[in-house]
Amino acid sequence: MSSVFLFEIDGSLAEPGCPLSAGMAATLFDLACRHPVYLLSGGDWRDVSAQVPDWLRAEVQGIFVAVGTQFWRRDRQMAVRPPFPHLVTRGSASGYVAPGEWARAEVLPWLRSSHPHDQILVVTGRPDLPAPHRQALADALPVLGDGFNTVAVNGPAGALLAVADMLQDDDC
Repeated sequence: MSSVFLFEIDGSLAEPGCPLSAGMAATLFDLACRHPVYLLSGGDWRDVSAQVPDWLRAEVQGIFVAVGTQFWRRDRQMAVRPPFPHLVTRGSASGYVAPGEWARAEVLPWLRSSHPHDQILVVTGRPDLPAPHRQALADALPVLGDGFNTVAVNGPAGALLAVADMLQDDDC
């Protein structure tokens, strides 16, 4: 069984709103040369393109942006979905959809259908988020079922160590 990786950008690969460090981008590029790697962001494409270098965006399999409503590959928008009206009604009174809710309902099923026999590893951080409006994705997705695993990291330094470990354990 091979592995597919989904990395949350803000809070795990980079501090929220900041670009990836050169070391993080290079290490992630190395992993993306060996395995399918996807990125995930609640921000819009303009935010993501400022955070992730173009050479890395060209190597990853795709990027889910705007709370998963858009899918981008090699700087081209490939798909647009409506902003989950079926989830908004289940969310808070403000209509906010928690990241775990949209990832579980939209992004992860798409990855499973695209990679039906692969292990999917979700690498996500625990940034400081104002309660009660947001829940860290790492806390929302502790157990996803067969073929899914969640790795919680504490910021970019933790993600860099996790990716380095993944590369070291790689058979390639």
